[in-house]
Amino acid sequence: MTPSVYTSDSYDSYDSYYFKRRRRFVWAGAIVLVLAIGLACVLLAFTDLLGENKITDGTENLTASQISATPTISPTFIDGDDGLMDNIDDGGLVDNFGGDGSLNDLDDVNSSLEESLLRACDEDTNYRTELLLYTDSNAQEISWNVHSPSNLLLFSSAIDRPVGDYYENSKPYDKTMCLPRVNTDQCYSLTISDSGGDGICCGSSGDGWYELVVNGIKVKVGGKFEYQETSSFGGDGCR
Repeated sequence: MTPSVYTSDSYDSYDSYYFKRRRRFVWAGAIVLVLAIGLACVLLAFTDLLGENKITDGTENLTASQISATPTISPTFIDGDDGLMDNIDDGGLVDNFGGDGSLNDLDDVNSSLEESLLRACDEDTNYRTELLLYTDSNAQEISWNVHSPSNLLLFSSAIDRPVGDYYENSKPYDKTMCLPRVNTDQCYSLTISDSGGDGICCGSSGDGWYELVVNGIKVKVGGKFEYQETSSFGGDGCR
């Protein structure tokens, strides 16, 4: 057998072969490293995203005793001589609050806030408008509304009272509104309606009545009508 003879060309081919293999290993390692780094970045970003969306109440690092000792903030409402109506046992107007002045529900909260705003009603730039209503014995037939000079509905019994919550028979009610002053030739309007067609006064259903008072001046007193009665107020020529 003839022994193998390695020429310079043979050594060159050998070196070239192993160089190519080493180069393939280096490229494969680099690709794996890049993929690993990319995967780590994706996982880190996903973890940060979860952390940003996590909602806490600020007590996650507190003990149970510390949490129980954390004060709770509650809204405060003014009670006492604040212009709200008293109990009707003495013939006064219907109270929006319980006999002890405590808040009963969301309607009471709204009434309290409304009263606070009304106390700030400046009569130099507004009309402090009060509707006093004493219902007859068919109070469920009574409704009212107030429109602006451009005939925009501003207040009404439908807005003031929940659906199905009718006035009670033979009871006094009060609604106070703060309306911006208008030009002398512009008028607001109040309409009192009775779906029974017999008004709220002087019939078989009893002696109901209503009064409209603007900035302390009695503008209208009524109750004897059929289906409705409208009164204008605001400008000098309104009546």
